Amino acid sequence: MMAIVPIALLAVIAAALAVFAFRITQTQQSVVSNEAIPALVTGQELYARSNQVSNIARNVAVAQNAEEIEAVSAELDQIETELNNDIAALAELGVDGAILSEFSNQTETLVGNIRALKETQMSLFANDVATNALVNEIVTAANAIEASARALNTDANMALTNSASALYSMVGREDQTNEAFNTLDKLLDVDALDAQNMSDLRAIAFQIPGLAEQVVAARDTDALDKVKFAINPILTQLQKGIDLMPDPEAKETAQATLAELQAALDPSKPNNLFALRQAEFATEEQLNTILDDNAAITEQIALTAERLLGEMRAKINDANSGVAETIATAEIIMIVVAIAAIVIPTLILWLYVSRNLLRRLIGLNGAMTRLTKGDLDAEVKDSGSDEIADMARSVETFRENAREAERLRAQNKEAEERAEEQRRAALHEMADGFESSVNTLVTELLTAVNEMRDTADNMERNAGDNVTRAAEVNEASQNASSNVSSVSSATEELSASIREIERQVAKAEEISQTAVAEARKSDETVRKMSDTADRIGEVIELITTIADQTNLLALNATIESARAGDAGKGFAVVANEVKNLASQTQRATEDISQQISEMRDVSSQAVEMISTIARTIGEIDSISSSIAAAMSQQGAATGEIANGSEEAANGVRHVSDNMASVSRAAEEFREMSGSARSVAEDLLAKAHSLQTEANNFVTRVRSE
Repeated sequence: MMAIVPIALLAVIAAALAVFAFRITQTQQSVVSNEAIPALVTGQELYARSNQVSNIARNVAVAQNAEEIEAVSAELDQIETELNNDIAALAELGVDGAILSEFSNQTETLVGNIRALKETQMSLFANDVATNALVNEIVTAANAIEASARALNTDANMALTNSASALYSMVGREDQTNEAFNTLDKLLDVDALDAQNMSDLRAIAFQIPGLAEQVVAARDTDALDKVKFAINPILTQLQKGIDLMPDPEAKETAQATLAELQAALDPSKPNNLFALRQAEFATEEQLNTILDDNAAITEQIALTAERLLGEMRAKINDANSGVAETIATAEIIMIVVAIAAIVIPTLILWLYVSRNLLRRLIGLNGAMTRLTKGDLDAEVKDSGSDEIADMARSVETFRENAREAERLRAQNKEAEERAEEQRRAALHEMADGFESSVNTLVTELLTAVNEMRDTADNMERNAGDNVTRAAEVNEASQNASSNVSSVSSATEELSASIREIERQVAKAEEISQTAVAEARKSDETVRKMSDTADRIGEVIELITTIADQTNLLALNATIESARAGDAGKGFAVVANEVKNLASQTQRATEDISQQISEMRDVSSQAVEMISTIARTIGEIDSISSSIAAAMSQQGAATGEIANGSEEAANGVRHVSDNMASVSRAAEEFREMSGSARSVAEDLLAKAHSLQTEANNFVTRVRSE
């Protein structure tokens, strides 16, 4: 024990130094993992979200409609909230407040600019929609005036054509000279003038859509002013053309349409096309200003984020440098401790272990080797008081337990042999009794079946004789007038044969009843055998329960020996042997249970076979009864023939009919006899099968 103290003290010192170094490393690593790295990650996320804000600003600037603006700016509020959360988290992690404040102001300004940019873009889109709608109205109005002027121009041209045709028709006719001059005046002063005025009006109306497109296409105020200076003269000319329209209704409609054009194109009118374009120029200028501000703020945010990330990286590098220094110091300490750990145990090994412990252990090992080889008389000597002496005493206890286990093993072997002999004797006795009972029953059954088969053969032969005799009687009846004496004699012989058949049928019925009784006895015997097998099964279950309890006791003994440590090793060996014996007993009882189960199956099959035999014998009894009834009918018919033979001369036809009935009854009787013989053959085969199964079962039982 004293040799272990320096080693333990050295280990304690090494552990204390290691714990101290680990504490310092843990503190420095905590700064890295709990402050610097989270701050760096959060700063990177902050920078990424600021880039998202910049991307939203660019997407809003290039959006083509209001739906795109709403789609690209939908996450702006959420990103702004996340930016504020990241800034607050960095403040809690000890990041420079000035940098965070600057970054917060920059992102807040950028978000505000994006919202202003969104409103400006929406205003541009609304202005564009209004401009397009107003241009469409201008084009529609100009087209309406042009269409009206075109219709009037067509009418004037048609009138001009008609007047010219009328004028040509008057040429050379002096009586129509005045009318010709009137027509010429109308052609020159009205029709031609109207056609020219409406053509001029159409030309002016055609210029209106082009002017509107020039207003829309103007890119600055100067270009817009050029169109503005040209629009007033055109509107004036348009008014003059409308005033010259010959159709009052068309003129009124065109005047109303002109009022719409003046409202849309006259710079002095409110909400005119020029005002919309000037408002669009102002909005675009505001948009460009916001975009310039966003570009500058985005550059500032990138610089601020880089400063923030640089501070985080510097903090991580400082913490890592401290960890590296601590690890280097700990390595030096560990090397010193390792050298001491080699030198001190070497001295202890040479001075204490090799000169004292090894000598005693070698002696103890020799004694244990002899015990493992079966030498239970080997002595174990050690006079010390340390752990080796305790081991020697444990080996001594193991030797005594081994001797006790050897004695118990011999006793258990003798008990197992006696139990095996008793089991074999019981099985042989049961097999002998079963074989004797089954063979006796089967022998009696075979005898009865053979007698029944012989009786059926006799019945079939007698039936054949009856058929032959009935044929002879029938033939004799044809010549009854000359052979009445022969008919009477044949009738007497037929009556005697019928009486013999009735006697044989009665005997067959008696044999069938005897066979049924024997089959019932066989069924009862087999059932008793099955009950005996059940009782043997109960005994086997009891043996199995005892084996399980023995196995459980052996397991408990093993556990207790394990608790006892080295002192209980010998008892553990004994418990293991007892457990093995219990397992063998359990396997043997399982084999017996399997054999008993097979015997139960065979018994069940025997019961089924005997029941089948009983049913078959019942069928034979029924057939015999049918045969007896047929014989009674045949006897009655024969009696009638005998009584009528004295009057055969007067009733030859009547005798012939009766003999036909007798012939049919005899034929039926012969067929029934054949059926009875077939049933008897089947019964004989089943009886042989029963005897074979019983012998096989007995052979298996005796082989166990």
